[in-house]
Amino acid sequence: PENYSKYFDSKGNLNKSLVHANDTINLSGNFSKKNFIINIPITVTSTENDALLKNSPIYFVNVSNQNFKYDVMISNLKIESNIANISAVWIIGCDHIKIFDNDIFTTGHNGYPISLDQYTTDSIVSNNKIRTIVPVEASPISNSQSTEDSDENATDNSSWQHSGISLRDAHRNS
Repeated sequence: PENYSKYFDSKGNLNKSLVHANDTINLSGNFSKKNFIINIPITVTSTENDALLKNSPIYFVNVSNQNFKYDVMISNLKIESNIANISAVWIIGCDHIKIFDNDIFTTGHNGYPISLDQYTTDSIVSNNKIRTIVPVEASPISNSQSTEDSDENATDNSSWQHSGISLRDAHRNS
């Protein structure tokens, strides 16, 4: 975590003067409220399996592997997120990405553990432990607020789950 600002700017964009295509970023320790925005083919991993990313999404954006092999990988990370509408691992417009051996837990509304989006193709998602639950925080409807459609607005205050992997315009992935 202490080297984060060396490799990523304040918004989370990768410092491409230090990190080059096909490099590996080996994470260790706890990261909180950091973005990892990557737009070159690299591997992000934790060789010691000790990296915890809390509310710290990983974005791969428009990464194309010219070699058509899986040298872009995300592995061995523990990720926990309660951010709404932001996926923990979000692959946008990329190809030949491999996401494996991660432990990902999300609780944010529409905050999927993994999203393959905007024509992400030929990628592999395998052997990940994916969990998601969205707590419902709603107050009961009082009699004065009741309407004919009150059943539609009522809630039993239970939590719900959504899919662990979101595929939007994603093709030929496994």
